[in-house]
Amino acid sequence: MNVFEKLRCKLAEGRWQKKFKKMHPKLSAYSGEPQKLRLILGPGRSGTTWLSRVLGKSATSLRFFIEPLHPFKVKLPLSRKFDRTAIPYQSSLDDSHPLVRVYKSLTFPEYNWDSLLPKELTVRNDIDFSFCLVKEVHSLLATEALLKNLKCPALFITRNPIYVVDSVLSYQGLDTRLWQNESNYITDTSFLMRYFPDQGDEIRKYYASNDGTSNNKKQIILSKVLTVSILNKMLYILSNELDFVYLIEYEKLCSTPNEIFAKAAAFLSLEIGAETLKFLNSTQTKKNEEYKACSIFRDTSNQLNRPLRFITDSEAEEARKALAKCKLF
Repeated sequence: MNVFEKLRCKLAEGRWQKKFKKMHPKLSAYSGEPQKLRLILGPGRSGTTWLSRVLGKSATSLRFFIEPLHPFKVKLPLSRKFDRTAIPYQSSLDDSHPLVRVYKSLTFPEYNWDSLLPKELTVRNDIDFSFCLVKEVHSLLATEALLKNLKCPALFITRNPIYVVDSVLSYQGLDTRLWQNESNYITDTSFLMRYFPDQGDEIRKYYASNDGTSNNKKQIILSKVLTVSILNKMLYILSNELDFVYLIEYEKLCSTPNEIFAKAAAFLSLEIGAETLKFLNSTQTKKNEEYKACSIFRDTSNQLNRPLRFITDSEAEEARKALAKCKLF
């Protein structure tokens, strides 16, 4: 973002604070209990829903939200284009930042959540909940700053970026705006110096020649594959730096689901009960029905190296070459 866009966003954040205080005075005065938060973060179509839905069946008393950022009222104004919950990389966020305020608000003991979120996004809301489980795929470039502020346990999940993009495009088509903001933000010098000090020039070169906002299929695929791969690498680096983060690879989750789900639950201090295991087992059985893009019920053992649905073999090979040249694959 240029200086004028940053100023506009700052002014929008100020307006958001005033609206938030007016609409939700109790939440505005609430400092939050971030120690109760349990986050599941990763690029969309990486397995975040499967991971969170199973852990959401924990025997531990929970409040459980699915992607609350985008529909939150008052709506977040972090960007003026494409996805208003997208945010450029920042190394820190203070307590007054809208993103921090929203996450902390989710731990408020008693509230009319229908005034904040659609009913279907509040999956569980147990009385006297021990933890607040939140699955989110937006605002990922804020992950470092957000976790430094919240200091709460978090699971990251990553997946082969070609399969992530293939899944997104087969579901939403080439017109999807997912990651369009991020494809601009990650060429920022501060982000590249933080995470890719030796690869910045090559990464910028590929984005300059593969504009994800065009109508060219090849350019859209390359831009999105690069963006997801860069987000994955960022999450990997953070998982090695922060001792309250555990990174899961989707491919390993498919190979040994019972083992990794048990480790993930233990990391978040969640109890795996009989209902949790029953639900987990049900998600690994392929249904006799037409493929559904958003379903978590799959033949998980066959998800590894499955045939691509939208991206051709030649397009996938070109994406692999680009990732290799940028040292991302």
